[in-house]
Amino acid sequence: PQWKFGAYDSEALAWDTITKNAPNYLPFVAAGNEQQSNGNSGKPGYIAGYDVITGASAAKNVMTIGAVNGDKTMSSYSNFGPMDDGRLKPDLVAKGTGINSAQATSDTAYSGNGAGSSGTSYATPAAAASGLLLQQYYKSLYGSYMRASTLKALMIGTAEDLGRPGPDVQFGW
Repeated sequence: PQWKFGAYDSEALAWDTITKNAPNYLPFVAAGNEQQSNGNSGKPGYIAGYDVITGASAAKNVMTIGAVNGDKTMSSYSNFGPMDDGRLKPDLVAKGTGINSAQATSDTAYSGNGAGSSGTSYATPAAAASGLLLQQYYKSLYGSYMRASTLKALMIGTAEDLGRPGPDVQFGW
């Protein structure tokens, strides 16, 4: 239903309940790939490609990841915010277009680097790996891991600014 686009719904609330009860847990969630086909065009004030974040991606205390092309331009598929309550989503973007990944057809089969190897689900593991490396380094210095809120703040506060200057609802922070 159209009301779900940009809404803070029960799925988002469930994810935020989990993160509230586990303060060191920061889920990395793909923003989704429905920018072109969201069926949201009848919503008042709708602009093509915007206001398409739904479900877990809409949670406040997760790291929502969008996807950019290899040249750091916005992909044609990655979902944008804003959220209906004005929040900025996605939080960050990472390369998600043309990722060469293993396939199940044989031990040596790879997807290549075409459109079939693209999506926010390809971008999200790269961002999560960056967060994991930061946690590993922090633990080597201080003997414990950062709280999820600290990790999220560190990542969004030090991200490369792409798109329009400052945070925006396509590229995040």
